[in-house]
Amino acid sequence: MKTLARFACALLVAVQALHAGASPSFSEAAVGSQLYSAPIFSTATSTLASVESDSVLNLRLAPLGSVSSFLVVGPNGSATIDLGGVSSFSFLWGSPDLFNSLSIATSTGIETFSGLDFQSMFGLAANGSNANTRVFSIFAGAGQLLDGVTFDSSGIAFELAVVSPLAEPQAHALMLAGLLIVIYLGWRAGSRD
Repeated sequence: MKTLARFACALLVAVQALHAGASPSFSEAAVGSQLYSAPIFSTATSTLASVESDSVLNLRLAPLGSVSSFLVVGPNGSATIDLGGVSSFSFLWGSPDLFNSLSIATSTGIETFSGLDFQSMFGLAANGSNANTRVFSIFAGAGQLLDGVTFDSSGIAFELAVVSPLAEPQAHALMLAGLLIVIYLGWRAGSRD
């Protein structure tokens, strides 16, 4: 019995160690030709986060690219996008600023990254210019899923739009299995005639 308890404790420690080192990772790319739009979001203060379609000097700056609408998180505001447990998420960041930050909720905790962190990671000037508009992708770490992202601004604004999330491999496998079952049932019904 003691051996079983020790094994269970060792297994628990190993799983915790695996999760402790798992952090989300990022990639960055230039703006593509897709159409971007404001995401569905929730906020505690609707006056500090809104969907907009134009720039207003010293208030908000539309991201470059084909953007029909974008989310603006105003000074001291925040907006959360519920991701529901995906492995990756991409967004168009319109004018990266040092005072912008995003908090990523995963199945193992919450990590926050500032505009300064993105400047360090990608050598990007986080100076509020929409000339720095980029697509950023967030990838869950080992043993994690992305549950949500909260965008915060302590300065003028955080402007962003969403791009399609990367397809989950499980969804493709499930669709393929369904298609194979339908083909098999059709073949089986036809061979009886």
